[in-house]
Amino acid sequence: MKHSTSNLLARIFIPLVFISNLTSAFGQDTTPPVISLVGDASVTVVLGGSYTEQGTTVTDNVDGNLNANIQVGGDVVNPGVIGTYSIKYNVSDAAGNAAATVSRTIVVQSAGTAPADPVTIVGHYRNTANVFRGYQLNGGVFTQVHYPGAMGTRVWGVSGGKIVGDYNDGASHGYVYDGSNYTSLNVPGAVYTSARGVSGNIVLGIYANLVNGQPVYHGFSYDGSQFATLDYPGAVETTARGIAGNVIVGDFKGSDNKYHGFKYDGSNYTAIDVPNALHTKARGVEGDILVGFYQDANQVSHGFSYNGTNFTTLDYPNATHTYAIDISRNHIVGIYEAGGPPHGFQYVSGTYTAIDVPNAVFTTATGIFKNTAPVATNQTITMQNIRTQYILLFLVICFLLIGSCLLCIAFSDSRCTYKQYHSFKYLF
Repeated sequence: MKHSTSNLLARIFIPLVFISNLTSAFGQDTTPPVISLVGDASVTVVLGGSYTEQGTTVTDNVDGNLNANIQVGGDVVNPGVIGTYSIKYNVSDAAGNAAATVSRTIVVQSAGTAPADPVTIVGHYRNTANVFRGYQLNGGVFTQVHYPGAMGTRVWGVSGGKIVGDYNDGASHGYVYDGSNYTSLNVPGAVYTSARGVSGNIVLGIYANLVNGQPVYHGFSYDGSQFATLDYPGAVETTARGIAGNVIVGDFKGSDNKYHGFKYDGSNYTAIDVPNALHTKARGVEGDILVGFYQDANQVSHGFSYNGTNFTTLDYPNATHTYAIDISRNHIVGIYEAGGPPHGFQYVSGTYTAIDVPNAVFTTATGIFKNTAPVATNQTITMQNIRTQYILLFLVICFLLIGSCLLCIAFSDSRCTYKQYHSFKYLF
């Protein structure tokens, strides 16, 4: 019987492939590498100090030393900002086996207790890994604000002990942070939610729904149990940005394709437009004062304050663009640009001060809260001390007068007794 060359090769090749596959199956590498930390799993750094990464060692039963292949991720440690940072280490061997992720925690903390400051400023910054992190600034000390597990966090507003903003985990969500716990906020059915302001138990912000595949933006308020939509009458889109008491401010896009600010008192909407501006956006409110920014005919942005009658332009010195974002008492915060990345600023009594998170690529200042309670408490204590001192002085005088009267009586001096009596009487 004759066999073709192809049939003969097939009879030889197929068994060889089977034997090769069988050998691979029995000799397959299924053991993942092992990562070991060099140094401690938890490291404490004093604020303003430095952090030096100590690295890891990696061993594999087949590939041996894989130190050169380690992938370092997680947070970028910023010794200039108080917070807890987590660095994560990952690696895979040549067979594709992934090692169990190993983490190191770095805690940046103050060397001592910072002096109490009635003014708290919040905002967000971009670190050197191009990731957003929030911050709060009090007493000259920056403290990180970061929603647990999020890829990025931004802070937009503050009032009392509450901070609001948004975070991203593949989608955008709002949140409220009370100093201890984070609470996620999501408007039902929305593809985007961002909390922008807070006053008491009321949170407001922005949400978006998809219409024909495109996002359409609306304002919202949330009272802890229910969401309410805020839409300027006839507007193409509306965003709610700031709140104080029952007054809400924001901006809307009209049918003229321009942006206008608005003020809403719970019943009526009032449009806010800087004269001759291309666009006007309201961002913060305190009593009768609104702040925001506008774009002039040259498309240059300027901050403004508005007292219900007059607009006052706010321009950071030598800046190309200025944006006023929030106000508390007589303190205004915002953002300015001067031909480079943005910077935050504070404006008080005619003086501008730049705000920059240490080691950040750029910084924004988006919210401020000035708490007068500590001052009032100190004043009360002071007055109590003064009253106590007067009472003690009064008792001393009474004791001296009574002592004098007794001496006069002892010496039978009626005139002395009469005079001392009347002096004592008029002290009441």
